[in-house]
Amino acid sequence: EAANNAIRELQLCSLEVDKAEMVAQTCDRQLSQYTDLAKGVQEQIAASEASIEALSQELKQAKTVRQHKEEYEALAKVVNRHSAKSQTRQVQEETQARLASLEEEAQALEEQVKERNQQFALLMQTIQDLQRTMGEENERPEGGEGA
Repeated sequence: EAANNAIRELQLCSLEVDKAEMVAQTCDRQLSQYTDLAKGVQEQIAASEASIEALSQELKQAKTVRQHKEEYEALAKVVNRHSAKSQTRQVQEETQARLASLEEEAQALEEQVKERNQQFALLMQTIQDLQRTMGEENERPEGGEGA
C-alpha cells in the first residue's frame, strides 16, 4: 500500500506538473496574444496619428482656400462697385465732347460780349458827340441864326 500511495503521489505530482505546464502554455499563448494585440494597437495608433496629420494638412489647405475665396469675393465686390472700363471711357468721351461744346459756346459768347462792348463804346461816343454838338448849339447866340 505504501507503494500504491507513492504511485498515487507520483501521479498527483505528474498531474500537477502537467497542470503547471498547461498553465505555462496558456500563459505563453496569452502573452503572445497580448503582444500581438499590443502591436495591433500600436499600429492603429500610428495609423491614426498619420491620418490626423494628413487631415490637419488638409484642414490647413481648406482654410487657405477659404481665405483666398473670401479675399477674391471682397476684391470682386470692390471691382463691381466701379464702372467697367468701356463705360468709364464712354463717360469720359461724352464729358470731353460736352467740354468742347461749352468751350465753343464760351468763345461765341466772348465774341458777342466783345462786339456788344464795341457797340456800347460807339453808342457812348455818339451820345457824347451829340451832347457836345447840342452844347455848342446852345452856346451860340440865338440872334446869330437870323442875322
